[in-house]
Amino acid sequence: MVDDLVCALSDKRVVDILANVIKQKMQPLFLTITTLQEENKLIKDNVQELERGLLDASDQIDALENYNRLDNRLLLLDNH
Repeated sequence: MVDDLVCALSDKRVVDILANVIKQKMQPLFLTITTLQEENKLIKDNVQELERGLLDASDQIDALENYNRLDNRLLLLDNH
């Protein structure tokens, strides 16, 4: 039995058929992996854009807080 298997696997036609079957079975997996990689890149790009927007918003909040503190100081000085 083992000898028959070794003999069959030594035949190029059998190896080619097995390779073809494996390739056909793996094709959907390759397609899924490619699709997931593309989706992952889009998500990564989106996350980077959101991070930039968050940093910009944080900078704007800091600027508004600084302006508000300055404005409050001017009001305090004006009241005294």
